[in-house]
Amino acid sequence: RLSARAKAERTPLSYVETHAGIGLYDLTSEQARKRNEHKTGIAQLLASPAFRRTANAAALRPYLECIQSYNVETSATRWYPGSPAYVAPYLSKDSRVVLCELHPSDVETLRENSKDIFPDHQNVQIQPQCGFQFLRKEAEERKKRVAAASGSEELTMCLIDPPYEHPSEYQMIVQGLFDATKAFQQGTHILWYPLLRDNISEAVTKKSRALIKAKSALKRCLLGNTIYEIELDIVGRIPEENSSGGDEPGTSGSQKEPRSKRHSSLRGCGLILVNPENSVVDHLEADVLPAIVEAYPSLSGDDSRRTRMSSQWI
Repeated sequence: RLSARAKAERTPLSYVETHAGIGLYDLTSEQARKRNEHKTGIAQLLASPAFRRTANAAALRPYLECIQSYNVETSATRWYPGSPAYVAPYLSKDSRVVLCELHPSDVETLRENSKDIFPDHQNVQIQPQCGFQFLRKEAEERKKRVAAASGSEELTMCLIDPPYEHPSEYQMIVQGLFDATKAFQQGTHILWYPLLRDNISEAVTKKSRALIKAKSALKRCLLGNTIYEIELDIVGRIPEENSSGGDEPGTSGSQKEPRSKRHSSLRGCGLILVNPENSVVDHLEADVLPAIVEAYPSLSGDDSRRTRMSSQWI
């Protein structure tokens, strides 16, 4: 929908991701096999006739088709695309793409994978730095442009999805999202965050408390913006070996906590959308969110496991 708006308004469209990881993940790698998250997630979703028969299955078709496009030459699902791959088909060849990643080894892998994700795009920038620092610099640069009355406004989608390895990152997302709204005043900004089960460990409890404070601070610092929040909560038993967070295998969860505690701490996740298109929210509420709620129990085959979805303007 942002792509259609950009074409209608003849406005440049850009995509910014603060923590891009490596962009494309091999589910047969040693790291992925240690956790096997995909086996009770995307692998079952792709193979589930029960889900395909549900009324809302078509709403997730673009997501599933993107995954399948990276696995044409394999009999099973080997490659799992990260967030940039889902956005790529909607960007024009001259769209500005900025992918931030701090870890040096991941930067080089991301650089190589981006060639497959954006084969025809001419303006893909891999930024070897913390995404929060990039947003701060962009906000400062825009302030200078406004003062000089120069430059044009881009229509931007910005995704903020840190690993949340330390409670301090919950403070960083507040400043980061604020900087994003200042740096890119046209477009939509998306924040992903984990929902953690309390009383697992002291470290997890600290993160849960930090999230509550961060969400309260976000409401204050984003006054004047429209904010829409979605939370997906898994109700029931969560298998320990498959309950770690993030939308990319093996890229989130504290590396300082015992593995069993990391894997049993996640109970769901949330998204905060800042200045979303009304049509996007309508599509989410009518089609996408019901499809996700239907998908989870059809995969688990366990009547005790259900998804609880909440969404609201805040």
